[in-house]
Amino acid sequence: AFLSRFRVKIDRVGSALFFALVISYCLSSVVRIGMMDLRTSYILLPLALPFAVDASAMLTGMFMKKRKGEDGIRKLAPVLSPKKTVEGSIGGLVGGLLCILAVAVGFGVGVFASYL
Repeated sequence: AFLSRFRVKIDRVGSALFFALVISYCLSSVVRIGMMDLRTSYILLPLALPFAVDASAMLTGMFMKKRKGEDGIRKLAPVLSPKKTVEGSIGGLVGGLLCILAVAVGFGVGVFASYL
């Protein structure tokens, strides 16, 4: 009767073990990136890219909604997310590409390494 209260199901043990391994692997990846030559750009890009994509998608969608009006914009998935538009998704794609280009030029990564 004493041990019956403390039974743990196998799915909880498996998920706890999985997340412990995933979190430790992610933290060790940050340490490995820190030992690389271009560590600042590799750590900055995963932080800056989602922000740039989301911000540019939102600003493009808001701008196009003001410019074309409510009837002039095309909804991307009105059932799932009613405020997402095709114009906003294209703006997010362009904003993400500009962010990658800015990081590459700023840190001299890839093709731009010879220009700095």
